[in-house]
Amino acid sequence: MIFEVVERFENSSPSLRELSCQLVSDKVVEAIWKGTLNFQSIYIPEPVERAIREWLEVLPPLLQQDLLDLTARGILRSAARITPYNSSTIPIIIASLVEVLYSANMNAIEIWTDLHWNQEARMKILHLLHSRKSGIKKMVYSCYKTPVFQFQELHFSERFLLMNILNKFPALKILVMPYVADDDLLAKLGGGSCPSLEQLNVEGSWGVTNQGLSALAGQDGGMVIGRAGWVPSHFAQCSEGQKLLGNILKGSPVTASQITNLMSQHNEKMNMLKTFKYLNINGTSTDHRGLECVLQNFRNLKQLDSEEKNWQNLLVNSECSDCYPKNLPLESLNLSQHSFQLLPHIFRLFPNVKKLNINNFSRSESYLDGTDNLILLQNFSNLGELSLTDVDLDGVYGHLSNPNVGVRLHTFRYTGRLKLVKVESLAKACPNLKLLSLSNSVMS
Repeated sequence: MIFEVVERFENSSPSLRELSCQLVSDKVVEAIWKGTLNFQSIYIPEPVERAIREWLEVLPPLLQQDLLDLTARGILRSAARITPYNSSTIPIIIASLVEVLYSANMNAIEIWTDLHWNQEARMKILHLLHSRKSGIKKMVYSCYKTPVFQFQELHFSERFLLMNILNKFPALKILVMPYVADDDLLAKLGGGSCPSLEQLNVEGSWGVTNQGLSALAGQDGGMVIGRAGWVPSHFAQCSEGQKLLGNILKGSPVTASQITNLMSQHNEKMNMLKTFKYLNINGTSTDHRGLECVLQNFRNLKQLDSEEKNWQNLLVNSECSDCYPKNLPLESLNLSQHSFQLLPHIFRLFPNVKKLNINNFSRSESYLDGTDNLILLQNFSNLGELSLTDVDLDGVYGHLSNPNVGVRLHTFRYTGRLKLVKVESLAKACPNLKLLSLSNSVMS
């Protein structure tokens, strides 16, 4: 069995605390291996476990956190030369180590994907996390990020634990659970189990749909009024929706304004609607309607990752001026395959973006690419990074010379089919550039 371990080293000298934690973790690893030299057991012997627990329980939580991280890496690094264990048994030893060193006052718990975390190892950690309330703020379950979990469901008992451990982390701010999340999990979060959540990554989870995103906002994802895709929150901000709702409720003692007020009160009570800043739904079963629901509800979102086709459909179909909050703080879009034609739509919905990618499709004529919209670049007050692909730069230099555009740019990337790039003109127009990247281009 061959182990390949890659570690990142800092260029600066380690601090006294870092050196001390490293030495202590080495001693812990040595004690663990000394207790398992019979090569028969893949668990930490009870006397060794008790001794380590008694010795470490008096340490502050932050030191326990460092020791857990360093010791786990130390076990992985030393396993190949000390024991004959393979990659399926090492996770069980690390899971046993977590049981010894885990403290409810730690800041983070991370189960990385470097090893094959079999069900026994995963369940040991899930049972541990489910056993007590914790102030952990970051939980990363990257061990599920393999093709195996993308195409098959978890066993009921494991899924049950995975859902219910969320009740134990009221202070959780970052949750990474790729490939195995579903609508039920999003509904659990939307129900207030983690009210301070700021970042959520559920990429690759086919069980996540538009209904789940609606439930994440604390709404009934199955409730749709009027045209397909309108959820109740839409009527709290869209005048067209309120007119339609008024017609539906004609003759009823309930008025459209009462429902609007009810939704507004709901939004005020939902703390996560105000704290949520990052969401990754790449590779899920959502479409542009799901993006629409997220943008309508989470008004402080700074980054939203989804497939490019969903962004394209959203921008093309976003005609209602009241459907989205004004001045959304979204800073980046994973959107690159588009021409200048979409600039008006991007500016109308996302005026605070910091990065723009623009592409000139080889099959299109220049007048179809919306070069008249280049003047809108000056309206993006936070724009600092501009990436262009196969764009004719002759019409761009003049707009970059605008002090509201070129001076703000710190990064400029250009990829062309042997097109001429005037570096001197770029330098004059963008004096604050820190990164200039030119590919497949001719410089002059």
